[in-house]
Parts: sequence; structure tokens; C-alpha cells
Amino acid sequence: MSRNLFIKAFRHLSRRAADRGESSPDAEDSLQEAFLRIWQKRIVPVDLRHAEGLLAVTARNVAIDSMRHSRPTSSIDDVATAPQLSEDPPDDSTEETLRQVESLMNRLLSERDREMLYHRDHDEWEYSELSEYYGLSEPNIRMILSRCRKKIREAYRENSQ
Repeated sequence: MSRNLFIKAFRHLSRRAADRGESSPDAEDSLQEAFLRIWQKRIVPVDLRHAEGLLAVTARNVAIDSMRHSRPTSSIDDVATAPQLSEDPPDDSTEETLRQVESLMNRLLSERDREMLYHRDHDEWEYSELSEYYGLSEPNIRMILSRCRKKIREAYRENSQ
């Protein structure tokens, strides 16, 4: 019975994604991989809603893992020093953007988080080095840095509008 709930949840989530136009080969792969992971662990859902929640969260995590492993992450310095696509000489907007990002970092992030971000992006510390230095697990370090970048990105977008 519990496995039938996962099958129903899988079909329901697939249909919902297709109805919203969000279905893609990558999304389907993530959903299938999530289904297999849950199936192999023999997790017993309480009801259909619980099965859908487990499947959706696991699919999201699978997609995030696949994105992390398929493309390198960019550091703040890489973005700032990336070559311009146009033939025009760079203007003062790059300098202004860097000042805005630095201001946002100082305003939004704790000293520890700023330092951690600096060590990762500027000094190119490995996650294992950050983990050892700060006494936190690598997944925790990744989450902290992800949240820091998200805060800065969202605030930058709000200020740019």
C-alpha cells in the first residue's frame, strides 16, 4: 500500500509539472531519481500528501546536487573580473557594482559570514578547510554560503529596480 502512494505521488507530481509547463528532461530525471532513492530506502509514507512532500523535497535536492556537480561555481572575483562581451571599454558601472555588493555584504552579513565568503571566493579555500577552521560540517558551510549569496543577490536586485 505505501509503495502505491509513492507511485500515485510520482504520477501526480509529473502531471502537475506538465500542466504548468515546467516539465523538462532534467526535471523528470530528478523526479525519477528521487523516486528511486525513496523506494530503495523503504520509507513508509503516512498518506498521499506525505508521499508527495517526500518526493518533491528529494527531487529538489537531487536537482541541486546535479547542478552543483555539473557546473563550477563562480566566485565574486570571477564575476567582477570576467571579460566584457562588448568591444566598448568598461565603464564605471563595474566599479559601482562592486561597491554596492561590498556595501550589501557589510550591511547584511555577520562578520563570520563575510569572512567565510571571503575565504571561499577570494582565498579559494576548500569546503573541508572552512569546515575545519570554523568547526562546522561541510554541508553546513555550503548552506551558510548559499544563504549569504542569496541575501546579497536579492538585496542587489531590490536596489537595482
